[in-house]
Amino acid sequence: MHAMSAFVALLTREARAAAVRRTTTLTAAEIDESVTLGIAISIVFAVAIAAVAALSAVSLVNGRRWARVTGTVVAAITAAFALLRIFAGGPAAVLSSIVLVTALVAITLLHRRPVSEFLTSTPETASP
Repeated sequence: MHAMSAFVALLTREARAAAVRRTTTLTAAEIDESVTLGIAISIVFAVAIAAVAALSAVSLVNGRRWARVTGTVVAAITAAFALLRIFAGGPAAVLSSIVLVTALVAITLLHRRPVSEFLTSTPETASP
């Protein structure tokens, strides 16, 4: 899900550059640099969020209740940003739709009865 978000950032590179060209008096080199920086920041955030999601998944398997909350928050934020990209249109709308559906499925799966029963039956220890 988060790798796809990074891919969306790369896919929309030319659209971002065109939008900046229309609204600014920057040189071509400055536009290229700002678009590259924006994509790099997007990729760094996608990797960080993927790491949090992975830690949350591992902790959820170990019975940590906080992991379900963290996973839900990460998926909800991902869904919100995907929805914004869908409404923005462009070539990323289709991939963002897939990210949105994946995030909503993740939230649904995190709150199913078997997960609740597993977390209730698993004693939570004090250490993370």
